[in-house]
Amino acid sequence: MKTFQSKTPLLARRRAVLQSMLGLGMAGCGVSPTLDLVGKTLAGGSKTDSGYPLTLAQISALPYATLGARFGGGAPIVMVLATVDGDELRWVSADRVILVTRDGRLTQTVGLPRDLRATQIVAADPLVQILNSGVIDSAPKIGRYIDMSHQDAFGVVVESRYSIVGVETITILGVPHASLHVREHVNMPAWRWSTNNDFWIDQETAKVRKARQQYCPEVAAIEYEILKPPASAIV
Repeated sequence: MKTFQSKTPLLARRRAVLQSMLGLGMAGCGVSPTLDLVGKTLAGGSKTDSGYPLTLAQISALPYATLGARFGGGAPIVMVLATVDGDELRWVSADRVILVTRDGRLTQTVGLPRDLRATQIVAADPLVQILNSGVIDSAPKIGRYIDMSHQDAFGVVVESRYSIVGVETITILGVPHASLHVREHVNMPAWRWSTNNDFWIDQETAKVRKARQQYCPEVAAIEYEILKPPASAIV
């Protein structure tokens, strides 16, 4: 597999971020005993009608924002918001898998078969433009560069264009949300691979409420939805 080398300062910064994230995952998230207790609660619950180990009432009672996630064909799990770093949110599962999202887009992972180490957006993120204005840029272009664990792939080019699928109602924990379904058509020339990522933007909050994303062929698509939004309403 061909690799791409980024500039050294950027790589150094990304490695520092990765090390801090790995530390977060290895040290019980380094947040608080309360979060560790929440993790045990998430792991110990039984499935409800929604498929999650907790009910809507139990999730609402948690002192943390929560994310529902499904990895490939696996059962849905509940993740809690461990830290907020600017506009990046770090979600942690009971078994210490970490997903980092920015404006609804997956930007980093820890604990998966092949991790997404870093994401560098080129200019303004079209997804953010859609969130802010509803304007779709359908022209294909280089949207971002990503770094991957294993085989040390750095600065891999991600080309993308966007289209509107339509207005849909999604149901999360029994609650309907009118949403704009936006599709990102992804092409990665270095890997001769393409895929589609989907985002459902809540029409009431103008935030991504649900998403389905795949960042490499070795890792199945990850679906996630906001079960309990952060108090700041940043998703």
